[in-house]
Amino acid sequence: MKQRWIYLNLIQLILLLGYSIVALLGEQLFSNVLSPLLLFTTVIILNGTRNKSDAKLYWQIIMYLVLSWAIVDTIWLLDAYLFNGNPEENVLYSALYLIPNLLLATACGVYFYQNFKKWHFIQIISDMILVIAVLFFTINASLLEVVSAAQLSNAEFSITMLYILTDIFIFGVMIGMAQTKKKGNFNIGILFLIGGIFLYPVSDLLYTYMIYYDFYIPNNISDVLFMISFSFLGYASTVLYNIRVRTNEKDKLFPFVAGPVRSHRIKWVILIPILFLLVGYVDIIVVLKAVLMLGLHRFVSQYFSKVREIETLLEREKQYNDYLEEHVRARTSELQKSNETLNYLANMDTLSDLPNRRSFLKQVEELVTNKAPFSLFFVDIDRFKLINDIHGHEMGDQVICALSNNLKAWKPDNLKIYRIGGDEYGIILQRADLEVDIKNIASQILSIIKTPIEIEQFIFSLEASMGISKFPEDTDNRVQLLKYVDIAMLQAKKMTSGEKIVHYKSYLSESVERANQVELLLKSANYDNEFELYFQPQLETGSERLVGAEALLRWVNPILGAVSPAEFIPIAEQSNTILAIGKWVLKKSMQQLALWNNNYDSEFKLSVNISPVQFDSIDFFAHIIMLINATSVDASNLDFEITENSAMNSNVVMEEIFTALSGLGIHISIDDFGTGYSSLSYIKRFDIDRLKIAKELVDNIATDHVDRLIIKAITMMAKGMGLITIAEGVETFEQLSYLKLIGCDEIQGYYYNKPLPKEAFEAAYFIDTKN
Repeated sequence: MKQRWIYLNLIQLILLLGYSIVALLGEQLFSNVLSPLLLFTTVIILNGTRNKSDAKLYWQIIMYLVLSWAIVDTIWLLDAYLFNGNPEENVLYSALYLIPNLLLATACGVYFYQNFKKWHFIQIISDMILVIAVLFFTINASLLEVVSAAQLSNAEFSITMLYILTDIFIFGVMIGMAQTKKKGNFNIGILFLIGGIFLYPVSDLLYTYMIYYDFYIPNNISDVLFMISFSFLGYASTVLYNIRVRTNEKDKLFPFVAGPVRSHRIKWVILIPILFLLVGYVDIIVVLKAVLMLGLHRFVSQYFSKVREIETLLEREKQYNDYLEEHVRARTSELQKSNETLNYLANMDTLSDLPNRRSFLKQVEELVTNKAPFSLFFVDIDRFKLINDIHGHEMGDQVICALSNNLKAWKPDNLKIYRIGGDEYGIILQRADLEVDIKNIASQILSIIKTPIEIEQFIFSLEASMGISKFPEDTDNRVQLLKYVDIAMLQAKKMTSGEKIVHYKSYLSESVERANQVELLLKSANYDNEFELYFQPQLETGSERLVGAEALLRWVNPILGAVSPAEFIPIAEQSNTILAIGKWVLKKSMQQLALWNNNYDSEFKLSVNISPVQFDSIDFFAHIIMLINATSVDASNLDFEITENSAMNSNVVMEEIFTALSGLGIHISIDDFGTGYSSLSYIKRFDIDRLKIAKELVDNIATDHVDRLIIKAITMMAKGMGLITIAEGVETFEQLSYLKLIGCDEIQGYYYNKPLPKEAFEAAYFIDTKN
């Protein structure tokens, strides 16, 4: 395909050279024949190479331009040689040859209109007006006056004026567009195109000049220039077509038009009237008019430049504002999403997808403010820590998710569920005024919680404790309401059977307030002033000889008065104040033991109760050694008592501590023996010296045959293992008699004496005995 156009261009070149030679030689027949052949060849080239151009319409008009000229030349040939006409004298041919002028002017105008932006358009129009005006003044003085003086008909004059005006317009458009050229060279195709367009109005003006100075003959130099102009257009089309095929891109006819307009280049147009002045075709007035037009153009250009600059700034400001608005919208959207995320995180529990503690408290506050009756449920999953310890926290999270989903699937419309802690749920029930409704909902909740949860190969059966408080029946104060439901839940956790559901009652609050008061007073207690050790004797069963005593702590508070150990010891253990209290008891016990044994030269043994919390203290053993060294007490006279349940729940660390204590010579006793519910394997594990039979068994041995058998079995087992047995809480002769009968080693109880302060105990068992 590419070679086809090259061949046609070669034919076109041959025809052009042939036409130029015969025309200049005056061979009219050959010239009139070669002219349409050359033009039709050019039409074929233009038609085949215009399809892929961005300026397709422009090239189409150019093709019609050449086609119209070829048709008119063909008609001229036929008229002159076939019909023996005289085309030179026929004004119709002047009108027909005007068609290419109009088409070329249209092509330039269309392309200019389609490819220049607003301010480029206005500036170039201004440049075009200047060029057209200068050309008009110059041609008017040099040519139009001659035309006007000629004896022309109206039709001939009008056609001639249109020739000149279209030529001036073509010059103006092309020169105006040339002002936008950027630095750089044109390719050969663009040069052919510009040359062909410029050469056409030059040829036309030359033709007009020759006509009205009466030395024009057909196929002279002006016609040769026309043919060269058309040939250049054909060459341009072929070159640009080949460039498009090679680069696979659509071309722009004038790629330089995108550049900024340089209106100062237009100043050279003043040279046109000056040159005409030098050759004598115009006078100085024409040059002055051109200078005036140039000055006016300068003023207009500067005005448009300022306006364009302002509009550019406004456009940039608009773009910047649009950018800012878009940025603000984007940031606003991001902030909205962030706020939604923060709101979710602030009010929802991410693990269970239930409302969290914050939402729970807000809802309670809102209901209390609106005085809307509701019931509050506080649910705590029992022993959930074991799941985390045994299976890991990830498994624990999965259990919480499954439980939460079960609760959400069951939830009635008038009930809201919140996850307010690791294994704690808060539930709000609105408009449930009847007690039966509350109980029914509470039972359903516990039933849902007890539903087995299957995760992987494990099945979890959960249990829970629940506290309930009601608004406004229990209180109309939000803080108190939350406090009461917590109190009720803690009371439920103490239950060992049945549904662990507790409705708040006022006495529960009194009990908790009492416990809180005791805890606070324990923390601020002056041990030396408020605490005192009492001693209850321990005697050998057969001889009733004093072998030792149990040190028992008594507390007399200035505010509460005497407080039972059964009340304050559990509170001390829960609050960890038992550590400091235990150290005080151990110190005072060892000091008193050392004092009595030294003063009375005895081997008196003293039993001291040790809390499991003390064993968990990292400095427990070191503290014992420090006290033994500080008090110079004989460690073999010390006996540490630990409850059976504590021993059964002990771990390897406690076992090691027991072994270490035995290594020091300290004896170990199991307190409350016989009340446990597990195996007796710990007796074998631990280095134990005594079993202390629980008071609960001793109380009923006179009347309960089973209790007697249990105590007898304990005694026999102890003897078989080489352990000493001591019965505590012995209060009657019948109890003592039976214990002697079965061989119990030692006795402790009110039958012999109640716990005594140190002075009374010393007077009763050391001073009297010595005397």
